[in-house]
Amino acid sequence: EILRVEDVLKFLQALAREELKESPTKIIGVTGSSGKTTTKEFIYTLLKSEYRVSKTLKSYNSKAGLPIAILNMDRNVDFLVLEMAMDEIGELEMLVKKIARPDIALITQIASFAGDLKDVEVLARAKKEIFIAEKTKTKLINKRLKNLKAFQDENYLTYSIEDKKADFYLDVEN
Repeated sequence: EILRVEDVLKFLQALAREELKESPTKIIGVTGSSGKTTTKEFIYTLLKSEYRVSKTLKSYNSKAGLPIAILNMDRNVDFLVLEMAMDEIGELEMLVKKIARPDIALITQIASFAGDLKDVEVLARAKKEIFIAEKTKTKLINKRLKNLKAFQDENYLTYSIEDKKADFYLDVEN
């Protein structure tokens, strides 16, 4: 059967949103300039020993890739770990509002890019879009990001492998 739609991307996003709408599954959103995939895999590995967990495949993390990943993952789980990327200001907001609202969201790293995103503070404000959903109760950032102006407005939970004063510290033993 063939469905005709006016805008394939918008239809794909709406389909993914509808699939998640009534689900009791907790969504964990991961974004950052780097480290998204590694962090997603780490969270998945930590959770899977105690919970039923699904994650986005590879780096399916864009406005087209994320809905494809959601539609292809097992949604009958306790947690979905979603990698969320952005190429422009407003893209994370769109992913969160139109596709998947995370219960838990975290930012791994902030590094400037070309164009509108060459200023680290502008990029930090754009990455903060992952936290805009009312449903997002747990907001985590890399402890190194605490000194950016963009993260002075709220009391974010922090994590680190370098700073023992972070809310969550991972001691890596060799």
